[in-house]
Amino acid sequence: MASRASTATRRFDRPGRLIPRPTGGLKARSVVLADGGVMDWHSTHEREELILVLQGSVKIQIQGAKGAKRSLLLAAGKSFFLPAQTVHRVVNAARKPSRYVYVTGPSAGNNRA
Repeated sequence: MASRASTATRRFDRPGRLIPRPTGGLKARSVVLADGGVMDWHSTHEREELILVLQGSVKIQIQGAKGAKRSLLLAAGKSFFLPAQTVHRVVNAARKPSRYVYVTGPSAGNNRA
């Protein structure tokens, strides 16, 4: 008997999990940041991250070596890739709620083929 792939449909316009748990390492969530909202400083450790802005605009702040920081403003429709080990935070840069999706997965250096 042939195996069937498991499929799932999720809404991106509400915060929460987008990919079912058993996906071989991918994780995705939808995030809504209110006016002035912040997803505070964090790192995805050994995982790469892709951020896709759906509504509003967000500022991605990246902490580099020796605490140096840089910022990047992303409007709706834009995306940004963060390598593993990147310390960053996401700040709502709009005066209304901003929505974005992030997808993380094992970094290319950690893939075993």
